[in-house]
Amino acid sequence: MAVGRIAAYQFEWRPRAERLMAKLGVEDAGREAFEAALSRAKAAYMPRAWAREVSIEALGDDFVYLSGEWFEGWEVAAALSRAERVWVFAASAGGGPPPQGPEDEPEAGWIVSLGGEAMAVALQGTRAAIPRGEGESVAAIAPGLFMGWPIVQREPLLRLLESGETCAPMTAKGVFTADSDIVGLLFTEKRPPCACGGCASGNCFSACAGRMQ
Repeated sequence: MAVGRIAAYQFEWRPRAERLMAKLGVEDAGREAFEAALSRAKAAYMPRAWAREVSIEALGDDFVYLSGEWFEGWEVAAALSRAERVWVFAASAGGGPPPQGPEDEPEAGWIVSLGGEAMAVALQGTRAAIPRGEGESVAAIAPGLFMGWPIVQREPLLRLLESGETCAPMTAKGVFTADSDIVGLLFTEKRPPCACGGCASGNCFSACAGRMQ
């Protein structure tokens, strides 16, 4: 069973109020309340992630055996059939700020959306940190986000991340929550050729741009 050491990452989140107000449709009249919610979110959310390289030991049409753990699902098998190297990862924005009371209700939706922004920083930062060779891109897949890979497959992913290493105490089972944290696989793959010719430079505007290049 070949597994790499766990790499732990923590990312800086620098949300800009103007951009987020426009994205979330917040009117100027609500700016003060929004900035208060943003201040609470910045203090609470902490984008971070853990990743560990694993090896493909067996691969079929609807299963894959990764470093001693068995995964079922045609979607994960199809994805990893393109893989050069594979990492199991977990990304978290951390727990959000506690509610302040009934008066907090209008801002509750903003807090949830800001947690998503912090999670995006963790995911993008982790993908950027994954080593890749020339002509390779990094793709991601997570159970529960695809019909062909059920959410119960989070458990063996967490087992691959569990470790006695003191550098990664947050990867213990039960740390992650289904509504805000993501556990999945990252893998490098060769960029496929496309009609636009932009894949090699990372400037693809064709349908393959949606494959998380």
